[in-house]
Amino acid sequence: MNAPAPSAQPLDTLAARLFNDIRGLAPDAEGVSRPAFSEDESRVLAYLAQEMTAQGLVVEEDAGRNLVFSLPEHAEAEAWDLIGSHVDSVPCGGNYDGLAGIVAGLLVLLSAHRGDSHLKRPLKCIALRAEESAWFGTCYLGSKMLTGQLTQKDLNAPHKGDGRPLRSHLNALGVDTEAVAAGTPLGDMSRVLSYVELHIEQGPQLVEAELPVAVVSAIRGNFRFRQVQCIGQAGHSGTVPQKDRHDAVLAYADFMNGLETHCLERLSRGSDLVMTSGVVGTDPDQHAIARIPGSVSFSLDIRSGSKALLAELRTEVEARMSRIAKTRKVRFLTGAVVETQPAELDPGVTAALERAMTEVAGRGLVLTSGAGHDAAVFAGAGVPTGMVFVRNRNGSHNPQEAMEIADLMVGVDVLKSYFARAAAPAQNPSTKNEADMFDDLIETFESHGKGLRAHGALATAARKSAVAQPSMATALHLIASRADAFVARYERMPLTSSEEAKAERELRAMIDDLDRALSTGSEVETLAALASAARNCCAEELAAG
Repeated sequence: MNAPAPSAQPLDTLAARLFNDIRGLAPDAEGVSRPAFSEDESRVLAYLAQEMTAQGLVVEEDAGRNLVFSLPEHAEAEAWDLIGSHVDSVPCGGNYDGLAGIVAGLLVLLSAHRGDSHLKRPLKCIALRAEESAWFGTCYLGSKMLTGQLTQKDLNAPHKGDGRPLRSHLNALGVDTEAVAAGTPLGDMSRVLSYVELHIEQGPQLVEAELPVAVVSAIRGNFRFRQVQCIGQAGHSGTVPQKDRHDAVLAYADFMNGLETHCLERLSRGSDLVMTSGVVGTDPDQHAIARIPGSVSFSLDIRSGSKALLAELRTEVEARMSRIAKTRKVRFLTGAVVETQPAELDPGVTAALERAMTEVAGRGLVLTSGAGHDAAVFAGAGVPTGMVFVRNRNGSHNPQEAMEIADLMVGVDVLKSYFARAAAPAQNPSTKNEADMFDDLIETFESHGKGLRAHGALATAARKSAVAQPSMATALHLIASRADAFVARYERMPLTSSEEAKAERELRAMIDDLDRALSTGSEVETLAALASAARNCCAEELAAG
C-alpha cells in the first residue's frame, strides 16, 4: 500500500514522523545534541524547510538565520501573531525540548492550510536558533538578536567545544554581527502582534495533576553565583581540635542548611522560589581523607517569579555568608553574579489561553515556569506573550524526556482555539475611552483570581495601558501603585479571604473614583479629583502599613 501524500497525512502521524526523523539527524552517545549555530542545528532547519515546503507552507529565513513559516496568503502580511520555540538542545539532551513548540506551531498552520481550522489574523511560526546556555554560557541568543538585546560580552563568549567566540560562529552563518553589536534588532517587533510558545513542562506538576496541558502565567527570574569559593584553613584531621577548625566544607554545609531553612519558611507562607547548589567540590589535587578541607567551591542558583523576593534573598545570602565567615573564621568569595529578571506574561493573552484550555481540556492549570524560555525575551521586548505547557515525564535536558503525541495534540487544539477566536484584532488602546479601559483592567483582575497574582497582573496591565493612553497615565499609575503595594504587603504573610475581599472592595472603589475624576467637565476639576484620589490612595496604604 502506498504511503499517503504529505498533505493527507493525519497531523498526529506527521508530528510523530517529524520527531523521529529529526532525532536521527543529530544523535549523540545518548539522546540528541543540537549545538547552537552548528551544522547539526542547520541540518534540522533545512529538513523542516523541505518538509513544510512539501506541505504547502511558505518558508523564509530571517536576518538571524532562524526559519519563519507561514500560509501563502500571509507571507506578505503587514503584521502577524508569532508562534514557535527553539531548535537547539543541550548536550545529550531530549528530543522534545524546544522542538515540540515548533512542531505544534507548524501543525496549527497546517490545520488552517487544510481548512480544518480558522485563523482570526495572520500567523507565522518561527524555528529559533540558540536558546540553550550550554554552548556559549548565555541563553536566548537567537531571540535576543531579533530583539536587539545581545551584548558585546555575549559576542565574545567562547563556544564550549571549539573555543571560537560567538561572533565567529555568527559570521560563518552570514549574520550581520556589526548590527548585533550595535544593539540593532534583527527583527521588527512592531509587526509582531503577539508571541505564543508551547513547550514541554520540565517539571512534574502536570504529571502529578494528571492533566495534558497548562497555561503559564510567568517565567521565574534568578540570580546565580557560578563559582563561590569558601576558604578556610587546611589541617590534619586527627590533630586539630574540633573547636579550633576552620573547616570550609562544614561552613558550606552550615550556609546551605540555614539558607534552605529560610527558603522553606518563605515557601510555607506562599512565596514562589527554588534554590539549588548543583556544583560542589573540594580541590582534587589537595583533598584527602585525613585532611581538613581548606577550601570548597560551589554554585548557587535561586529562582523566583517575584523581583522583590529575589532582591530579599540576595540580601539574605550575603548576610548569611558574612555571619558564617565570622563564626567559623572562613571567607566567601562569590565572584560575579548573573541575574535574569522574572517575566510576567501578558495578562490578556494568558486569560485567553486559559479560556481555550478550559474549552478544549475541560479543566486547566496555571503554572509559573521555573525554567527560562525565549518567551521571556519577547515579553521583555514589549510583545504581548503567552505560553502553554504540555505534559512530559522524566524531566527535561535528558534523553528520557517522554512527551506523548496525544498530549501534544491537546496543546495544538488549545492553540487552534486561541488563534481562531481569542486573538481577535487588538483594539488600539489610544482609541478606548476611560470606561472601556477600566473595564478591561477589572476583567484582567478577575481573570487572575483576585488574589496576589491578580494584583500583580493588574499592575502590569495598568502600566502598559498608561504607555498607550497618556491622558490616563496618572490614574493608571495610581492603580498600578496600589496593586504593587498590596503584593509587597502580603507576599510575605498569609492572605485571608476577608483581607482579599476588603482589598477588592477598596480597589474597585478607587477605580470608580478615578473614573469619575476623568469624567469631570474641566481640566481643573479633573486635576483636583485626581489629586483627591491620590491622597486617598496614599492614606489607605499608610493605614494598611
